[in-house]
Amino acid sequence: MNNKIKALLLSALVFPGTGQFVLKRYHLGGILASVALISLGVILVSTVKQSLRIAEKIQAGDIPLDVIAISNQILEQPANTDCFLISTAWISLIIAWLISIIDSLRMAK
Repeated sequence: MNNKIKALLLSALVFPGTGQFVLKRYHLGGILASVALISLGVILVSTVKQSLRIAEKIQAGDIPLDVIAISNQILEQPANTDCFLISTAWISLIIAWLISIIDSLRMAK
């Protein structure tokens, strides 16, 4: 398999920036991978914070141990800053992934 096709598949299916590393474009690959990792870290931290808040409410007895009540708490919107931060992280991750795919596709031609 051609290195350029391999880079395209890695960028599209594995992680942003991996295709650029195969093509020896280390700077761009590092930037894309860093943006993706930071975005995933922000999403993960926000998710864990929300999970811990819900668990504390369950332990305190504020939320009954009921699937519907817990689901309602999960679907409740987080604070404005958390919502903005999570949205920005998701958008950054998607943009990094698209740039990685488009760059690999451009190099494959």
